[in-house]
Amino acid sequence: MSSTSPSLILPAALALLVALGPEASAEKPRGSYVRRELPLAQAEGDELPRILYLNRCEGGCVLNPGGEDAIHNMSSIVQGPSTLAAFPYGDDVWKEVVDCVREQYSRFDLNITDVDPGELPHYEAIVAGYGEDIGAFGAAGIAPAGCSPLPNSINFTFAETIGGNAREICEVIAQESGHVFGLDHALLCEDPMTYLTGCGDKEFQDIDAECGESSARACSCGNATQNSVQHLLSVFGPGNLPATADVEVLDVREDPDSSDGNAIADPGENLLIEVAVTNKGNFTSEAVSFKIKSGGRLSLIKPSTPLVLEPRKTAKVQLLAKVESSACGEQVDFDVTTKLESGTWSASSSVTAGISSTTWSSSIATDEPWTADDGSDATQGAWEYGVPEQTIFAGRVLQPAG
Repeated sequence: MSSTSPSLILPAALALLVALGPEASAEKPRGSYVRRELPLAQAEGDELPRILYLNRCEGGCVLNPGGEDAIHNMSSIVQGPSTLAAFPYGDDVWKEVVDCVREQYSRFDLNITDVDPGELPHYEAIVAGYGEDIGAFGAAGIAPAGCSPLPNSINFTFAETIGGNAREICEVIAQESGHVFGLDHALLCEDPMTYLTGCGDKEFQDIDAECGESSARACSCGNATQNSVQHLLSVFGPGNLPATADVEVLDVREDPDSSDGNAIADPGENLLIEVAVTNKGNFTSEAVSFKIKSGGRLSLIKPSTPLVLEPRKTAKVQLLAKVESSACGEQVDFDVTTKLESGTWSASSSVTAGISSTTWSSSIATDEPWTADDGSDATQGAWEYGVPEQTIFAGRVLQPAG
């Protein structure tokens, strides 16, 4: 992923084109890739592996130069017999890394494992050591890359170069393995295939993006743009992850068409409840609808219009609910629930009926129309809101003077 590009000296016999990103600040190492053509037997051949093995190099990894062969620990990236020390940050950080990479690839039919597949064909991500251990000086990661996936190849994420931040390690793994699956660098900050930073966590985006490192360039395989999600779907297909929901109540407010506009949820008035729901699965969910549960103190005026919720997409809906008279002055806790094929999900919120959620304040020292009694000042004494009216009883003035 980020900072200075690695400097590689490759044997001429490999006949590889080294595709490196532009020079950048030394603050953060970057990943890169070495472009090579897919061997003919693989280009014509067998079904692609469905395993990405995350190798933490317990006891150290010994590698030898040669063609791409993860089963026999050979890689075209290394320039001579090499050893990488084990992942140094412990089991808890490693679990975070594995879980994060699984989430990155969860929408695709690809098995992420940290158990050695042995003789089974697989892709391998070595997550250990420093770039200089294999000649990739200053790099956070490096991978062989082609316009098609490179089965049984090894890509590298240099954990000791990056440091012990599990999310950063995960995003470098996503970029380097993405190169192995045929992805280029993209000018899209939210995607792990980018060099851009400053936009939070990255995950593969279903967006047509320009290729490049710090500025746009032609994509390496001739396409005008790159869509990471659609490319990976074309390679692996969708994973068998059922539709699941993430529900959030965004806002609760008076319905402007049926209320008095005082920002108070008065009994008998209608509320607009804005809800966001996200399908976190890999398949479209049909006829998504919503219910409100509030112990009878809110009622859904009409059923919500059923949604068709696409995989990994978020939709916002407005529910119209009535405040029942029994709720006056009480805090009404309610749940908004939705049901997808594989279960029911909900989000909770509350509203206080008959009481404004806003506050009012005024300074008695400076604001009109506060009136002070004689001898009162800003910190003590008697104050009255408004100009006092005279009270007369039995012909006598009782107040404000008398």
